[in-house]
Amino acid sequence: MEYNGNNRFLHYTSLQGLVSILKSRKIRLYDFTNFNDPIEFIYANKFFRNFENLMELREYKRQLFALSMCEYSEDLVNNNIDLWRLYSDNGKGACITFEIAPENLSQLHLFSFGKIKYNPTPEKITELDEILVRDQNFQKENNFRCKNLADIIAPLCCFYKSDLFKIEKEVRLFHFSKRRFYDKHESETVECELNRDGKKVYYVELPIDKEETSSIPFLKIKTVHLGYNLSPDTRFEVSDTIKELMSKFPYNFELELTPVQKHLS
Repeated sequence: MEYNGNNRFLHYTSLQGLVSILKSRKIRLYDFTNFNDPIEFIYANKFFRNFENLMELREYKRQLFALSMCEYSEDLVNNNIDLWRLYSDNGKGACITFEIAPENLSQLHLFSFGKIKYNPTPEKITELDEILVRDQNFQKENNFRCKNLADIIAPLCCFYKSDLFKIEKEVRLFHFSKRRFYDKHESETVECELNRDGKKVYYVELPIDKEETSSIPFLKIKTVHLGYNLSPDTRFEVSDTIKELMSKFPYNFELELTPVQKHLS
């Protein structure tokens, strides 16, 4: 699942999300309790698939963080309208093209980065099943149980999803931060805020304007595409706002209309 590709990625978001990213010059990896897929993580995890204590499962998922992107391709940029509809406010949002330097990827210590593997059924995931079998055999032969096997398997499980979602063509930047105390994560980069429903949201922020450390990936914006479903007036105001934010960046990037627009003109 290790990523080996062109190091260019697409991230679909709303206009509010885009402005927030550009204002803060950071992008967030959110914890798994904020994901749309209700069986995210437990799809592949035999330890948690039939978990009865939902509160404990929720707290465990608050240790798992991810940023979802798609691997860049000309066809995806020029012809795919489905991802705009699903993840960019029905074409009223934006799509950011990011680039991650290959040398930066090779130095990651606290993050995992790879393509999602889409499976027709969670019952047969060979790689994970082999780990469980090896653990069982080790217990029998050595009379010793690996107490943190769930934590070892957890990051792997976060890279498997049902093939119902294969349209996403997802590449995932992932971070696992164990919670030693109820509100304290191992990673000092984890932050917390309340959402509109008053529930805690945990996240990890990554820079998009400078490289902070060798263990934190630096994502550099190449292009911002505006959605096909914006009215001319809205498009003008949005462009004006974004250009002002762009002027404060230490590097240049492009602002364009989505090429998908040509199919609708």
